This record gives sequence, C-alpha cells and structure tokens, in this order.
Amino acid sequence: MSYPERLLPQPTYKQIDFDWVSSRSYYLVRHTDSTDITTEEGRLKSDYVVLQTDHLRDYSTNLLGEFEPDDVAWNWLKGTTCTQLWSGNCPGQMPTVGTDVEWVAGRGRFYLAIYQHHTFSFPANGGTEQITCRVLHTPTNGNFWHCSLRWWWNSEDVATYGDDRQAQKRRRQILSTAKTFITINALLTEPTYQAVPPEAYQQTVI
Repeated sequence: MSYPERLLPQPTYKQIDFDWVSSRSYYLVRHTDSTDITTEEGRLKSDYVVLQTDHLRDYSTNLLGEFEPDDVAWNWLKGTTCTQLWSGNCPGQMPTVGTDVEWVAGRGRFYLAIYQHHTFSFPANGGTEQITCRVLHTPTNGNFWHCSLRWWWNSEDVATYGDDRQAQKRRRQILSTAKTFITINALLTEPTYQAVPPEAYQQTVI
C-alpha cells in the first residue's frame, strides 16, 4: 500500500485561515487506538479524547476532505521528518512506508465539527473568565491537512504557559474543562462533510 500523494503539501498551497472558512459542513477527524470508544450513554469515552490531559494543549486532528476518514490508519513512525511543520512554498515529503509511516488496521475515530469549536468560548472560574477554542491549520511535511485545537484563557494561549507550579495548575484546570468539552461534542458516526474550497488553500496566481 502506498501513501496517498493527495495528503502532501504542494508549492502552490498556503495555510488555511479558519476565520475566513465558515461552513457547518467542515469537520475534523481524530484517530483512536480502539473501536470500542462509546459509553453506555452514547458518548465518547473520555480516555479516548487523550490519556494525558496535558497533551490537549496542542491537540492533533485532521481536516476532512482530501483527508478521508480511513486515512487515520496511517501512523507516523518515530524519528520521521514528515511530522515536522511544513515551511511553505515547497513540496511536501513523500514518506517511505515502513520507515516513516505504517498502516495500522483496526483504529477507531471520532469527528469534531469546526463550527462548534473554532472561536467557541465557554465560562471558567465561576463565569468570571473565558476559555476559547481555536482551530489552527498546522500542516506537516507529510500531511497538509493536519490541524490543531488550541485553547486560550482570557486571550493567552495555554500552550505557551510556563512550567511553574501556578501555571501547571491553571493549565490542568483549563485542559480538564477542554477534555469534557470535546467529550460532549464528539461525533461517533461519520458526518456528511465537504472539503474546503481550493481558494482556501491555493495561493492566488497573479
């Protein structure tokens, strides 16, 4: 099986700005290591959001469209440079199967609607402060469609917090709330989705 070229960055591509891409038909997908991810109440099991809450500070997902649901089976291997952030204006890096990437059958997945997450704010600290979620396009050398969920506490990016005790405590509080937020909003069946239009990621040719 060959890695699909449609997932690679192209020199004519640019980063997607989700502030300007608005539709209820755009979705993110994230893989899980099991297909048994549903609680008795029909929600996503919280352990499948992420095992370590701190990993939510920069939450890895993929934009559905050119990236298809079954593509979550592609697993990056340790040490590959394909997972490094794409620098732009250059071709992507075609991974070598077995060296950079492998196909892992039997993975599960869940979906997140971008309109329910990007710029969505919810109260914290008894309603005196706000947590805001943002969807950022973070293409890598091997996957142009990689995106990240990031979290802001009163306009400060949680991912940039220091590591002192107070910062760690605040980050845990924020990310614990974020984990619950994802658990509630996750879709467990494949939604009807559409790809973002080419003008969202193709550079304008003058």
